[in-house]
Amino acid sequence: MQHEVRNGSFRSERLLPAGFDAAAEWLETNGLGGFASSTVIGLNTRRYHGLLTASTTPPTGRVLLLSKLEETVVVDGQRYELAANQYPGAIYPQGYQYLKEFRLDPFPVFIYRVAGLEIGEADLHGSW
Repeated sequence: MQHEVRNGSFRSERLLPAGFDAAAEWLETNGLGGFASSTVIGLNTRRYHGLLTASTTPPTGRVLLLSKLEETVVVDGQRYELAANQYPGAIYPQGYQYLKEFRLDPFPVFIYRVAGLEIGEADLHGSW
């Protein structure tokens, strides 16, 4: 079952491994046929998930230009992988374990808690 996030947020109790909602998705469009989309934990589960999909011949002719970013935070020499990738039988790394909150504000905002620090990441995009 897929869940769509519309002007809402997910807190860590819905995102952590015990009950994270990998099915919840977000979608941002630019009105010209381009879009960005993924799951709220940053796990691209569909072939059209990506951070920058442009339309070369609107409204069709879509080209995925940026699939995702692999973020790593280093605090006092300790590496914290914030990304998540799905492989047969495994998800690695499991960056969602640091994800405290996801919200559409109005664009996707990811808040991570790492080594006692809160880090915010926004998918900021305009007209592509």
